[in-house]
Amino acid sequence: MPMSSPSPMPMPAPGSPHTNPDLDVSGLTAWKPFMASYSVENRPVQALVFEGGFSAQSVETLIISLFHGDEPEALVLAQAFVEAVERGALVPGAPVAIIPALNPDGLQAQTRTNARGVDLNRNYPAQNWQAGPREGEEARYYGGPEPASEPETCFLMAVIDRLAPKRLITLHTP
Repeated sequence: MPMSSPSPMPMPAPGSPHTNPDLDVSGLTAWKPFMASYSVENRPVQALVFEGGFSAQSVETLIISLFHGDEPEALVLAQAFVEAVERGALVPGAPVAIIPALNPDGLQAQTRTNARGVDLNRNYPAQNWQAGPREGEEARYYGGPEPASEPETCFLMAVIDRLAPKRLITLHTP
């Protein structure tokens, strides 16, 4: 599927109440919005693609940042990467995509989990999926009521399905 396919949801308008100014992509020219969705609390989650003149039906690499809202340094790194590519200081040798903030609700609340208390890292339909505890110290690793129960997870799965990246890089910080 061509990377210029229409997004399933419109990108949030710059300045709208759901636009985080730290994630404003309206002035970017090297990066193109690819897909957008919304978190549990209706914050934007967006995927950007740098095609760089390549004619590809997929991307070489997909970078996913901020699975956990209590790891804001991952977002800083993602933003620095986007900005470096934008100003030409870094030129990827193949198409690349990035999701700067998969968990904007967790970022707002400064929690590992999303707004429903689900660890997005553990919410994917894998053979070893398990819900885990909902309470106590281990609740921060809760995998959700079922695999792919969270909109952020479904968004990432859709991006992976549409872009078919050859590699995934996830940004986590201590």
